[in-house]
Amino acid sequence: MTRRWILVAVGCGGDPDTGPVSASDVEEACTQFCERETVCEGPDDECVGRCVADQSPWMRTDAVQTLYACIAALDCDAREEAECGGTVAPLAVHRAYEANCRAAMPTCVEARFLETLCEVDYVADAPGEAGFVRLLAPVVVEALDACFDGATCDDRLRGLTGAFDHYGLD
Repeated sequence: MTRRWILVAVGCGGDPDTGPVSASDVEEACTQFCERETVCEGPDDECVGRCVADQSPWMRTDAVQTLYACIAALDCDAREEAECGGTVAPLAVHRAYEANCRAAMPTCVEARFLETLCEVDYVADAPGEAGFVRLLAPVVVEALDACFDGATCDDRLRGLTGAFDHYGLD
């Protein structure tokens, strides 16, 4: 008789949660952030509420947790973006988005906007919000990526605008 062992690992560490961030995860991350703000800037009873309101529910859970944990650990005189911007790495879905964006959009937008739209890596001192897409949950990135299938630039841009509006991304 042969025994077969099946190992099931559920909730045992594994990969980080890359799905959309929950309200409780945002509140926890914002609380960490605001503790640092209190030390550095003084008490602010509205900090956590403002921070929570500013977070998109379409951010990756692991991205929010990583970014805010990094910021919370900084000295008061540190530049948050410069120190912590690169702590969140893009996933494979973000890389696919970037490749498709760079293939579909160069004739649709100016070169400087192409970087803002397509770049998924953190780039220090980049114009606009370059690299922002890496912070988005895969479900959102897949919806944005589908826009590149449009037959014309107008179709692609209209699709992106609709997707950005739908997900509340500015």
